[in-house]
Amino acid sequence: MVFIVRYIALLMLLPCLVWQSNSVAAAKSAAGEIIDLDRVVAIVNDDVITESELNGAYQTIRQQLLKKKVKLPASEKIFKRQVLEQVILERVQLQRAAQRGITLSNPEIDRIIDNIAKRNKISRAKLFRTVLKEEGLDEKAFRERLRKKIIVQRLVEREVRARIRISDNEIKEYLENRDRILKKNQAYNLSHILIQIPESASTDVIKKAQEQVRQIYTQLSTGSADFAQLAISYSHDKYALQGGLIGWKKPGQIPNLFRASLSKMKKGDISNIIRSANGFHILKLNDVRGLAAEAAVAVTQTRVRHILISPNAVLPDAEARKKAEQLRERIAQGENFAALARIHSDDPLSATRGGGLGWNSPGKFLPEFERAMNTLKPDEISQPVKTRFGYHIIQVQGRRTQNVGEERKRAKARKVLMARKTDTNLQLWLRSLRSEAFVKVIEID
Repeated sequence: MVFIVRYIALLMLLPCLVWQSNSVAAAKSAAGEIIDLDRVVAIVNDDVITESELNGAYQTIRQQLLKKKVKLPASEKIFKRQVLEQVILERVQLQRAAQRGITLSNPEIDRIIDNIAKRNKISRAKLFRTVLKEEGLDEKAFRERLRKKIIVQRLVEREVRARIRISDNEIKEYLENRDRILKKNQAYNLSHILIQIPESASTDVIKKAQEQVRQIYTQLSTGSADFAQLAISYSHDKYALQGGLIGWKKPGQIPNLFRASLSKMKKGDISNIIRSANGFHILKLNDVRGLAAEAAVAVTQTRVRHILISPNAVLPDAEARKKAEQLRERIAQGENFAALARIHSDDPLSATRGGGLGWNSPGKFLPEFERAMNTLKPDEISQPVKTRFGYHIIQVQGRRTQNVGEERKRAKARKVLMARKTDTNLQLWLRSLRSEAFVKVIEID
């Protein structure tokens, strides 16, 4: 009902906008100017996507694919429809991020751009020239694209990855079966087409999706169509506009359902149609390669605990910082760190342990957190430290030198299990986010 009210409100507003635009256009026309009015191509909750936004995204993705020599769909309308769906998905994610109080300031963007330039060993000016030449984006457009990308990453981190739990039993099972999972130290370069089935889909909808995936499979098996071209045209996967290219994945990062098919495939093969809870899948095995062996290393580990105060729609950034400063002062006055963490910390997992994060090897935390942690002596408490999650009060509880060969195996196991669960959960989360949104698509020319 809320969405219907929003839609009616937007429809009521559109004539006003058109009238105002026509008035402006008439005035400018009288002055000898030619004005093109920007058409709305989609309504997304309380926002709209304009034709110029769609065309901009379409041209950017088209140029990227042409540069990679990916064969484009024959139908521009189908291609544009896929691009529009990606723009809609990005818009609903940005709207959710705004609701959650996730923002990115200009100084933060500047630091990120500086880091990109530093990693590539070039100046900021040369970075902007390169982006303009290769992607057609000026500095303002590049900064805006970077801002949106990082905000979405932070939203996914908070709403998807932060809710994933990897149990000790899962890690143990992974390690016990590691030799079998790695299968002669191989990694796979994969492409993927997904024909998605909505939640609670009817029998007719499922049959329609099944017929579509069979037609795609027939074209692939007879060689009458290119995999990347079909992925761009029809796939509902997040990799669709990359020609379906997932890239290199270790066997442990690949769902069991897919690994069963890959075990029977060789380089260049197309899988049979695979059914999952999300829909129907087709895989292409682009290449196979070996994996490097792991080496044991002695490192300095830090035992640390923290209290996290995260800004949100109710608690602005400045208030979150003030709250963190007040908590830090209470600890300095003698109040119990663990007790305050249990009551106030916005990190639900560590809060139950009094803020404890256990023993940690270098590289475990975000750079800002780790830099602050490394400057602290045992039992010393930091000033509030800002990361993308909010403000942290950090206390180092001890340090030790440890041979981390076994720990690194466990850490890598955790990483691949996290990647596997993230891929699955992200797709489900995006589907849920999309279905919850009010979206009205206007016919594309």
